[in-house]
Amino acid sequence: MSQAYWWLGRPGEYYWLESTDRDDIGTDLRAPQRNGEDREDWHYSLLKNAVEGDMVFH
Repeated sequence: MSQAYWWLGRPGEYYWLESTDRDDIGTDLRAPQRNGEDREDWHYSLLKNAVEGDMVFH
């Protein structure tokens, strides 16, 4: 596990911020699989760590 994932094992760290221009904000969380250069990007792949019950600020 990367050191970048400092929140793992900390049950109190379950907050996310959704920044989008979608009209259906709050319906679900979505992120592209790849960036414009066809590479994984931490901005998007970070979402894989969200789990049911986490708090999301919109």
